[in-house]
This record gives sequence, C-alpha cells and structure tokens, in this order.
Amino acid sequence: MGTEKIDYGQWQRLITKSLLGMAIAQFVVEAVVNTLLFVNRQQGYNEDTIAGKLIRYQLLTTLFNVIVILACKILCKVIKKDEIKKYVLTASISLICFNVAFSHYQFAPTFLSFTMPLVFTIMYEDKRMCWNFTVIDIGLLILPFISRGTDPVYSENIVPEAIISVTVLIVLTIFSTFVIDVLTTRRKELNEVLLQAEKAKFVDELNAKNEELVTLSHEIFEAIAKAIDVNDPYTAGHSRRVAWYAKMIASHLDFTAEEIDEIYYAGLIHDVGKLGIDNTIINKNGKLSDEEFAEIKRHPALGYEILKGISVQGKFADGAKCHHERMDGKGYPDGLDGSEISMLSRIIAVADAYDAMTSKRSYRDVLPQSAVREQIEKGSGTQFDPQIAKIMLDMIDADTEYKLRQ
Repeated sequence: MGTEKIDYGQWQRLITKSLLGMAIAQFVVEAVVNTLLFVNRQQGYNEDTIAGKLIRYQLLTTLFNVIVILACKILCKVIKKDEIKKYVLTASISLICFNVAFSHYQFAPTFLSFTMPLVFTIMYEDKRMCWNFTVIDIGLLILPFISRGTDPVYSENIVPEAIISVTVLIVLTIFSTFVIDVLTTRRKELNEVLLQAEKAKFVDELNAKNEELVTLSHEIFEAIAKAIDVNDPYTAGHSRRVAWYAKMIASHLDFTAEEIDEIYYAGLIHDVGKLGIDNTIINKNGKLSDEEFAEIKRHPALGYEILKGISVQGKFADGAKCHHERMDGKGYPDGLDGSEISMLSRIIAVADAYDAMTSKRSYRDVLPQSAVREQIEKGSGTQFDPQIAKIMLDMIDADTEYKLRQ
C-alpha cells in the first residue's frame, strides 16, 4: 500500500459507472428475455400471471438496482466530503444486495452480494465502517427470511441458507478487519520509513548546504588575506604563512581538528586591520617615525572592529586584536598580560613574529635562523607564552635546512 491519501472520488466514479452499466444491461436483458417468454408462452406464462411475474421477479428487481445506482451517482456529485461519499456508495451496494436477496434468496447470489460491501470497506481501510455495514447486512438478510419464511416455495431452503449466509458474513467481517489492520500497520510502517528517508535526505541536503557555506567562508578568508598582502609587496604571503605556522603550533597542543582549522583561519585574517592603514606608511622604506608607528599600532583595534560582528564566538576578532599583546603586559592595543590573552592570540603572536623575522622586509633582509631562534628564546615568558615559544623552538631545531620559512 502506498502512503498517499486514497482517491475516493476516483473509486466512486469507477464503481458507480460499472454498477450502473451492469444494472442497465441486466434490466434490458430481463426485459427482452421475459418479453420473448411471454410472446412464446413458455415456462407457464399466461394472460393471468405474466404481469405479476414480470413485476415481482425480474423487471422490478433490475429497475430498483438502476434507480439505486443513479441516486448514488447524484448524491456523490452533491456531497463534497469524500468520507461521506464512501458511505453512500457502500450503502447503495447494500441496498442492491438486499434487493437481490429478497427477490432470489439463494446462497450463491446472496453470498456474493452481501460480501461486496466488505470489499469496499477493505479498500477504504475502515474497520468501523466494516462492522457497521455487517450489522446492516445481517439485518437485511434476516428481513427477507422473516417476510418470506411463510412462503411454501421458499420455506424449505431459506432457513439453512440464511444461517449459512449470516455465519459466513460474520467470519468474512472478522477476516476483513484483520486485513484492514494489516494494511493500516503496513501503511504506518511505510510512512515511517519514508519519513526517515525524507529526514535523511533533508539532513544530507542540509550538510551539503553547510559544506557550501563553509567552503564559501574559507574562500572569503583567503580573499581577505590576499587583499591584506597585496598592500605590501614585501610581505606578500605573510597572512598565509602565519596561518600555517599557527596551525603547526596548534597541532602540538590539545586542540580538536575543528579548533585547529579555526586557528588557521584566525591567523589568515589576523592583519585585516591593515586595510585601514595608509599604504604609504605600510610600504615605507626605512624606519617609521613615532607618528607613523602609532598609526601602524592601530591595525589590531581596526581588525577587531571589522571582525567583531561576524566572528565565531569572538575568536577571529580576538586574534586580530590581541596578536601584538605581550605576556608581560607591555604589548598593544590594551596592554593585556598573561592569562588575559587568549591561547589563540598567543599562538598567532609567535607565528607572526617568526614570519616577520624570516621574511624580507622593505627595511631589511631575512634574518639568519640562529638569530630568529635567539629572539624567540629571549622573548619566552616576556613577549611570548613559554609553552608556545618552546614548540616554536622545537620546530626551528627540527628545520635543519631552514626550509620552514618558505
């Protein structure tokens, strides 16, 4: 069974058209056959009894069926609710069954006629409807038994046939409710499977969108880093190198993979504040004046202002603002010391200092590795976090060919 809602209207139209066609065909056949029998005076037809036989047994029965189905079609067009239409349709079938049973109380047609509504209740998966119509049908079976039980022509067979029909009808009803339970359970199970599949699909789509957003944010960070570095041809690639050094340092500490990635991207945009500094100062050859150095020192605060509204939990903004703070409190812009400086900013501070010393600047060439090591070691505990400085020194010692700076 599918999970979609049953199209009662489609079933109603198909069933009523089929029943109406069969009822009309039966009426026409009965009219033609009985007319021929009357004309040829066969099977005891005579002037005195033919009208009663035609009205009582054949034409009246089939005409009643045609009227019932036509009324059903009209009601189904007038009624708007599908739930009511199904009761109208099944009630119409029950009336036809009663008509057949009353006119021809024989086991085969009675059994087929009265079980037909049960088929529709299974189709509609309606247990309450199933039992309701079973009670109605039993009443309709008993009614012709009572009304015709005194007829000597029928009294011989009507009692056992009625008992058998009612018994079979009850058994079939129990079976029908079981079938409905099975169908309902299977539909619920299938609905649950499809619901889980939809959820999984939604989660996959959400993950895909999240990956797209992560990729886009990374591309934005890369673009910002390029914009920073393009201002100073002497420090081109500085942001990317600082990010890589910071990531290498973080990998030696107790950080998760996600946190290490955050440290990398924080390092990538740590100098974003330089975009607000005059290029003539950034690209000046030689020593900066006190005023120019004061202007340069504004870039951490500027970086914080740029990033504070978009950073994740303040990490990126903090890295931009505090990477020039010192452990002894003599850094800038806020003069923070020791525990006041985040671990991320401490890592970027060491990575930034290493790259500053190992890259060519407008006012000097690359420092020798020994000089770089000496400065890192000298600044441990005062300028740099001792733990991070130790990791940087170990990385320098392992870099025997001085390739790390590349």
